[in-house]
Amino acid sequence: MHRLLADVHAEGYLAAIAKICRGPVWREVWDHLGIETLRFADLGLDLTTADAELWEFCQTNALILVTANRTASGPDSLEIAIRQRNIPKSLPVVTLANLRLFRLHREYRERTAISLLEILLDLDRLRGTGRLYIPGETKA
Repeated sequence: MHRLLADVHAEGYLAAIAKICRGPVWREVWDHLGIETLRFADLGLDLTTADAELWEFCQTNALILVTANRTASGPDSLEIAIRQRNIPKSLPVVTLANLRLFRLHREYRERTAISLLEILLDLDRLRGTGRLYIPGETKA
């Protein structure tokens, strides 16, 4: 089972990805992986939770954080938390690579969904990587 937590800026994007993954093409993979999507409200998290605290919460509760956050400003930023606290068994943070393309192109949204499924299928090998962008690079 995989539990995905969308940060406050990624809720709608994760919902769109989940819709694609629950569709006829990828439904079997989604169900096989036992994926659950969660929001801050589902877990009683405050919308103003500091990024570093959120990263720790996700690691402690086996949640894969899905975000669009790339900032490295301040000691409590998500990027700094990843750099300073990431260890080989840490779950990666999944970051949406390009929100503009995601909003504009159905094909890009589908590639993003497939990238997320690929990460989840290979999650144990990807622990400790810190941050993974979706969609990832196109495989040749």
